[in-house]
Amino acid sequence: MGRAIKQLVGGAMAFVPLVLAAIVGLVFYGEPLDGIDGRRPAPSAGGRDFLDEATRALTEGRRFRCTEAELNRHLAAALRVRESDGFEAFSEFRGLWIDLQASGPTVIIEREVLGLPATVSAKLRLEAGEGGLRVSVRGGKFGRLPVPAGALRLVREGLEHAAAACAPETELINLASDIQFEDGSLQLIPEGNAADQP
Repeated sequence: MGRAIKQLVGGAMAFVPLVLAAIVGLVFYGEPLDGIDGRRPAPSAGGRDFLDEATRALTEGRRFRCTEAELNRHLAAALRVRESDGFEAFSEFRGLWIDLQASGPTVIIEREVLGLPATVSAKLRLEAGEGGLRVSVRGGKFGRLPVPAGALRLVREGLEHAAAACAPETELINLASDIQFEDGSLQLIPEGNAADQP
């Protein structure tokens, strides 16, 4: 019996490095970003003033709709995020992207770590409540490795720094009483404009 246990333990120990290598590979094999609209600059320099137009619409009681491409191009132009979460010595910020799906948004932070592409993503849930919209994390990914919401605490400071860099956009969300998501777009709904009305 003792010999069988030793063989079992030895076999398991040989398997552990393979599992660890697979996990590291999933983490450093960044999430595919090809499906995210707006990661490339717009063909023309024109375009609408995103924040001004959205703020005006919401304060006038009108809905504001934007596409994923418009949102991501706005964020790329507006954000000047500098690392401040301890990773700046070996990583470079490459972008913050929003993947809009009918089930809700996913925030993806793209970095280059030691010359390799790396991503961290957080799947968000936005709920209307007293005092505005509440945001919670439903889960996410380190690279392609799915992780529960609690695991994202490891990069919480980086996510909070990215949120702070998006302060004008956050204020815009606070003007809305609800947000409707579709694949590739979102609609901000002002106070007094029910979500089921056009």
